[in-house]
Amino acid sequence: MAFFAEKTISMIRAPDSYVYPAPFNIIEIILVAPFESFIRDSYAKLNRVVMSVVFFIPLCVIALYEVSSMEKSWLVRWLRSGLDEGDTDDPVTRDPPVEGPDAERGLQISKVKFSELVHRFPNTEQSSETTILNEIRTLQGKLHILLERVEQLQPST
Repeated sequence: MAFFAEKTISMIRAPDSYVYPAPFNIIEIILVAPFESFIRDSYAKLNRVVMSVVFFIPLCVIALYEVSSMEKSWLVRWLRSGLDEGDTDDPVTRDPPVEGPDAERGLQISKVKFSELVHRFPNTEQSSETTILNEIRTLQGKLHILLERVEQLQPST
């Protein structure tokens, strides 16, 4: 929410870079705007201090209200339940069918099966160095077998 609020405020195209929403803009007119022409160097600092003091109490009240009402929230109950919409081992959950008009047109979510996708994922149980060393050992084994066959095919001199 904080990220969204920051992005929203940064998108406001106002001539002043310090935007006070109503009714706090009255405070800006009385406390900050008269000093703009006198203290150009520390005008930004004055705005930050006034905004911090003015918005501290309303933001604390909003935060306390949201925390107290969070216990009744469906989102909290759903997150605490830990239940997903489907069993992860169920084939229908792994490769769900397309429903509605897209199914009638023969569309599908993915042409590649879930098991094939998982097979392509990197192994997160071991480090990338271990994975590379294992691949090198496999290649060494194949190379050893290949060299033995080449030696068997060469006529003895």
